[in-house]
Amino acid sequence: MTRRIRLFAAMLVLVGLSSIEAASFDCAKATTKVEKLVCADIALSAQDDALAATYRQAASLTKPGDTEPKASQRSWLKQRNACADAKCVAAAYRARIAELEDAIGQDLNAEAVAGTYVRRDDDYSDEGEPSEISVRALPDGRVAIDGEALWIGNADTGNVNTGSLEGEHELRAGTVEYRDGDDEWSCLLILRFARDALDVHEPRSTCGGMNVRFGGHYVRR
Repeated sequence: MTRRIRLFAAMLVLVGLSSIEAASFDCAKATTKVEKLVCADIALSAQDDALAATYRQAASLTKPGDTEPKASQRSWLKQRNACADAKCVAAAYRARIAELEDAIGQDLNAEAVAGTYVRRDDDYSDEGEPSEISVRALPDGRVAIDGEALWIGNADTGNVNTGSLEGEHELRAGTVEYRDGDDEWSCLLILRFARDALDVHEPRSTCGGMNVRFGGHYVRR
């Protein structure tokens, strides 16, 4: 096998893996035309991921016996699956995300999400990787974010790395995009609030010292 063929084969594998991981459903089991379209299109896969996260956030606000957002999601899936092209599918995703965000925003305003959140995630050690994020409501509807995360390699020898958060950010539909700069080394976090909980997505590890992470699931203390 020539180098060019090997490179092309590797690229095909990477494309396949990224599409399978991108969508909220298992692309290996995609059967409908629209599902296959989403799996093959990076932009649509990203929209599918965004909708899945927004839907989980909206579902976390429900009470026993509530039929929403499950019922409207089923109805929306039928509409999406009736699309004939990518443009229609993209528009369907945008509309559904906006609809869910409107509902979320009514419940998760700055006052509602204010509090102190402690990471409780099986992927992180409570003792070796503690993390805490405090949220304070501001008069203009924004929130002030303060946080600290540690990586404790050996406390006795001082092998401890830290990271900190501090800033005022817009809260939109229960979600904050935290940034402390605009370059590739700036800290970037997506904080998605739920009822008495917080999920932090960390696209890149630039919010503290080596091995320090803010990502994961948090509960309000």
